[in-house]
Amino acid sequence: MSENLFWAWHMPYRLMRLRRRIVAFSALPLLGAAVSVALHPGTAPLGDPLTLLIVMALWTGLVVWHHATFPGGWTEALPMTVMFTALLATTGGMALPAEGPALMDPQVQWQILRLLLTFLAGTFVLVWLLPTALVALPNRTFRTRHSTWAPVAPELLEAAMVMRPGETKGHHRCGQPDADGFFPVWFTANFPDDETFEPCEREMGYKARVVEEADGGLLTQCILPESGSSSVAHQRFIPEQDGTRYEIEEVHDNFNHFTRLLFWLDDAQEDYVTAFVDEIEGHPPRAIKLQVQDMLLSRLAGWMVRNDLAGPNAGKN
Repeated sequence: MSENLFWAWHMPYRLMRLRRRIVAFSALPLLGAAVSVALHPGTAPLGDPLTLLIVMALWTGLVVWHHATFPGGWTEALPMTVMFTALLATTGGMALPAEGPALMDPQVQWQILRLLLTFLAGTFVLVWLLPTALVALPNRTFRTRHSTWAPVAPELLEAAMVMRPGETKGHHRCGQPDADGFFPVWFTANFPDDETFEPCEREMGYKARVVEEADGGLLTQCILPESGSSSVAHQRFIPEQDGTRYEIEEVHDNFNHFTRLLFWLDDAQEDYVTAFVDEIEGHPPRAIKLQVQDMLLSRLAGWMVRNDLAGPNAGKN
């Protein structure tokens, strides 16, 4: 990806699409600051408005950078946020010097270094534990509704978004139906390789069928063969203002409370529509679901493997 394409095309889209997650992850540490002030009223460093403003500005900058660079990396961003929130809650007992710049005081420098090392170590542990625990929460049935306007004709958007047996469209490839009318749908996703951590396209898939077409809408059903999870969607493509009003009402049985919240925070349905709109209009794909699903730790692991600092060849040179 060229630098101009990233700054002019991808970054504005990522910050706009992930606006809810950015706001949530930026604001959550305020809870830790509030706990710190409540436990140590009058002495907590974060009770000083200027100090709190600087800390939150630096944190928000980190959150924005992380989401622009690793838009699919919520499994890293969430543990970072939880760890930072917890650490802010412990800062009430930090002693600041009565005179002179606080950062020039050796005791303050040591306290900041301790917090930084704890933040890095805690984040590393939470990356492996927290997302897995949240995704493993019991599933329940959820109904979602979404409506958006797309700048393409209804027939073009419907042809791109509705999977049909034997068709190949964009990054989707469809097979032939079975006796129940279900046909396989394969698509490519980009994840880091398990050994080299380099970006690697993987083919994934599900089964789909069109249940009914009536009243200007379509009723479709999708099933994940591995888990048996399913979703039923009613979609409508309505002409509106030289484009299309796309409406979808969907019932999922593979969401839990956290994944449903994440679906909303990531504006996932809008991202899904954007993938097809860019495909129709011939634009470079902006959709986050089509980007490399990596994070800072996987980039670091890839650098270590390439330089023989980790992996099967580590230490041989």
